[in-house]
Order: sequence, then structure tokens, then C-alpha cells
Amino acid sequence: EDLYLIGTSEHTMIGRFVDQLIPEAQLPLTLTSYSPCFRKEKGAHGLEERGVYRIHQFEKQEMIVLCRPEESMDWYEKMWRYSVELFRSLDIPVRQLECCSGDLADLKVKSCDIEAWSPRQQKYFEVCSCSNLGEAQSRRLKIRVKGEDGKNYLPHTLNNTVVAPPRMLIAFLENNMRADGSIAIPEVLRPYMGGKAEIRYLKAREYALLEEAPEEMNFFHTLIDRGLLERLNHVVNSEFGRVTYTEAVRLLEEHNDEFEY
Repeated sequence: EDLYLIGTSEHTMIGRFVDQLIPEAQLPLTLTSYSPCFRKEKGAHGLEERGVYRIHQFEKQEMIVLCRPEESMDWYEKMWRYSVELFRSLDIPVRQLECCSGDLADLKVKSCDIEAWSPRQQKYFEVCSCSNLGEAQSRRLKIRVKGEDGKNYLPHTLNNTVVAPPRMLIAFLENNMRADGSIAIPEVLRPYMGGKAEIRYLKAREYALLEEAPEEMNFFHTLIDRGLLERLNHVVNSEFGRVTYTEAVRLLEEHNDEFEY
């Protein structure tokens, strides 16, 4: 209870401008940060609160904007659309849900949630949040702008959770999983996945190829990465119910030309 851990990097980014007078020519100020975040998350119960859905520590990409008052609503529209564009590029269906005035937290002028579709739950769940705080936050933090006419005014501030990877991972796996258990990799991710188009589901017999010891499982995953496991299955005699690490090495040595291992 005596530790100071941030719940979002919005606080540290906007904190850079506390009690500052900013020349108007510098606006808009746009910042983004990827950082660890910490939450107590007390009182959470039920299946949806297990796993990585609601956790005490996670990472997320946050963005903030300081701008002229007349530009804030344009920035608000841009910012929540960035999140929508990101999720849809991952083949994840999302929708924008505008928050009614009764649900707005203190300081917020306008706010919306971006929700992703969960095939398992058969409903949408929150993955992002975007808010326009008007001049309320800059007033509290004494952030001012020196206008070109020499007069000072309060800038508008906005923030947006672009993506929180734990919940994005849930939405990604649920919406890209095929009937056979494999995971389709969207086009935008393939350059970061070595060109792979899918994450293949491993059948029970494939898991039984090697004994489950750390060094043997490393060998097993090496086979997967080199695309050798499927070819090894064809070589193994059908009478083998299980192939140990040692036997697998022997088979690879015997068929070295075929496997190029």
C-alpha cells in the first residue's frame, strides 16, 4: 500500500507539462507510451475474470494529445479510430460504444469504449477507451498555452488506450482460431512471424513423440520450427506408440539426407 505504481502511462506523460506555459506554435503535442501498468482489481469474480482478462500487472500502449480547444473533437475522432483500425487489421470485429453522460468519470467531456467481439462469450467486451477531457485536466495541472495574440489559455487534453495486449490476445485467439485448433495469422503480422500464415495445432500423438523433459521439448520445438515434425511422422513405423528423444535423434541420423537436419 505504500508503493507508487502507475495504472496508466497517461499520468506520467501529461505530468511532463505540469505548471508549464507552452508556446501555441508547439501545438498539437502528441505523445505515445508503451509501459507496464498496475491495478488492484478487487472484487472481480467469474469466468471472465480468470486468466489474462483482468490482472494486476499488464502492459499497454497509451497516447495523449494537448491541442487548441477548437481542435479537440477532431482529435477525439481520430484517436478512437486508430484503435478500431488496429484491431480490424488483426481480423478482430470491433464496435465503438459512446458513453452516456451519467457514466462519464470526473473531468471527462466525452468518452467512448472500443469493444471486441468474443465468439466464446457471444458478446462484445471492452479492449480500449478514449476520452476528451476538455480543459479540466489542464486547469488542475496548471498547463497553459501562450497564444499568438499574447494571451494565455488552457489547452484541451485527450487520452486513448490504443491497445492492451492481454485483452487483445484474447480477442485475437478467439477470432482467428479455426475448427482444427490452428490459429490464422493476419497479413499485417506475417512479416513479424517469419512469413508464417498460421500457428498449427498439434495433435495429441505429435505431443507424444518426445518425452516431456525440458531438453527434449526444446528439441521437439526445433523440429516444429524447421518444419521437420510432419516428415518425421511419415518415417516413424506405425507400430511405434511413442518415440523418445533418443529414438527421434536416431531416426533423424538415419534419414539425414531426407531431413537435412
